Amino acid sequence: SPTAPEDIINEICSHLHTLIFDTLPTAISAGRDVCLANALYLYLILATRYHVADQSTLVHRALQHKSYEVILTALNYLLILHKQLEPDNNMFHEHLVSIADPSTLKEIKNKDYIQLLCDVLKSHYMECREKSLKILVLEGNTQRDIIETKYQTGVTVTDDMVIEKLIDCIQTEYETLTHVYLQSLVNFVSERIEAGSICSRVVLDVVRTVYECSSAENCESTRKVAVSFVERNYQLFKMDTRQLTAAEQFELQATLWATVITLLEDDEEVIRQRVSGVVSAEQRVTPSRAAHVLLGAARAAGPSLLALVALLDFQSVVVMADDVSDECRVFDQNERYNIFQEESIWTIACADILVNEHKVNNSKLLEIISRPEYEGTFQKLCKDNVEMYNKMATGHKLPRSEALNPKIQLLVDKLRDTAT
Repeated sequence: SPTAPEDIINEICSHLHTLIFDTLPTAISAGRDVCLANALYLYLILATRYHVADQSTLVHRALQHKSYEVILTALNYLLILHKQLEPDNNMFHEHLVSIADPSTLKEIKNKDYIQLLCDVLKSHYMECREKSLKILVLEGNTQRDIIETKYQTGVTVTDDMVIEKLIDCIQTEYETLTHVYLQSLVNFVSERIEAGSICSRVVLDVVRTVYECSSAENCESTRKVAVSFVERNYQLFKMDTRQLTAAEQFELQATLWATVITLLEDDEEVIRQRVSGVVSAEQRVTPSRAAHVLLGAARAAGPSLLALVALLDFQSVVVMADDVSDECRVFDQNERYNIFQEESIWTIACADILVNEHKVNNSKLLEIISRPEYEGTFQKLCKDNVEMYNKMATGHKLPRSEALNPKIQLLVDKLRDTAT
């Protein structure tokens, strides 16, 4: 397109600068913030296209603006430079995406840059907090800055404190921030696992957290970060855990297995395929083939882990209406079995190995589950399935329950006639 005369561009930028930064608020403020935000978008476009302003100074001043809409515009621009802004129908965004030069970030990242983002992290506005946090994580090695800003510790922030506080944020912050805090944790921990500078007890805390984030109850963004932890740390299956108690060793291994299996059965194909790629690193395989490979590894791990996988709570969501006709309930029942189908396949496969290779029957399995080094982990990862199995394996007749997982009966039947 034709280039506008330089003097006109300079005059426009001068007016924009005055409007955004040098105009005092008025009594009538309706629409003012949106106007200022759009003015900043235009200013950034002209500064990028015609190099008529120092973008570093522009962004820094915008991050300190009194209007949260202006701050949000600056954050969106930084996300554009990072190529991480979610697509929308904003024409200013589209224009900036098409002309933005990521190398501009080098100029913006001066000694004040991280502190400015941390100041925005204290904002009362959720969207500003979310985007400033995301940018801080993208910048890398900012975990201490994040923790110091959020908790105002007043003391030197250690590695263990960073991990503890990030886990706290994951568990207590708004759901829209969970995946960002989790990504920060994964980045921090993965570097230390690779360097061998993290103790196995801390790793156990992290693995517990990642497992909690891998279930279908979490949003797709959070589950994808859980996948990235598995991709970067699959070697944890071979980690030296001698400093842990026997119960902690089993929990670490079992929780790693539970995380991988849960993600391998995820509803999203992209997640299933990524986990499959980790399980079968030598070649690209389907998730079902990866499950077969994983089951082969579980075979070598022994009956306690096989039993846990057989009883694992996949946290499937079963919604059954109470006020439906018997005819409709037939279809509800079919849907119920469809929901539990994947985990039933795991249960049957594990039961076959328990029976044929370890000669485990129901009595033996009950004894395994009740061992002190295993009991706590079975309760955490299998939940109600343990109680249901205990009752059914000892001959209790349970009332019909829509939510009762049919795999429990399958396991009891498989192990019923096994020789002791």
